[in-house]
Amino acid sequence: MLAAILFIIPLAWTPGPVNITLAAVGSTEGFKNSFKFIIGINIAFFLQAILISLGLNKIFLQFPEIENIIKISGSAYIAYLGYKMLRLNSKEKTLILSFLNGFIISILNPKVWITLIIYFSVFDKENSPSILILSIIATTLFFIGNSAWCLFGATLKEIIKNEKYKVVQNQIFSFLLFGISIYILFS
Repeated sequence: MLAAILFIIPLAWTPGPVNITLAAVGSTEGFKNSFKFIIGINIAFFLQAILISLGLNKIFLQFPEIENIIKISGSAYIAYLGYKMLRLNSKEKTLILSFLNGFIISILNPKVWITLIIYFSVFDKENSPSILILSIIATTLFFIGNSAWCLFGATLKEIIKNEKYKVVQNQIFSFLLFGISIYILFS
């Protein structure tokens, strides 16, 4: 079980499409207003974990074009979120993302699928904890990592009060999301 925890922590807590989006949302809306988004991400993640552990990864292996569909859709969705973040500097002033937005970003995130395929191929053995326990461990650690990134963004919101600096901050997050979108598309 310790090995499973040590395996998932770096994957759950490092920058990626979801965590950068959470920092961006936290920096504009704060933690409390972002919580439904976090819950959507983590419920989708838990469902993805269960599906992979039950054998969905075999479908990915049999139909590799599914990965391309996820990559293209995920890249487009992350670019869309980057665009929404960039618009905060002109017309819109809020970037409240819903439960559904969180669910979608997790489902369309290739990093999640790949992480879970590797995780279950390594730890779903006869002497390992059950699939449900492995899924709960991974989801809990992802929830902690997601919350930390959102709190990081919320802390920025409290520190940066000057509107000019907020515009720059929003632009940085927006360009990070665009960069991640491009990276996903061409990786």
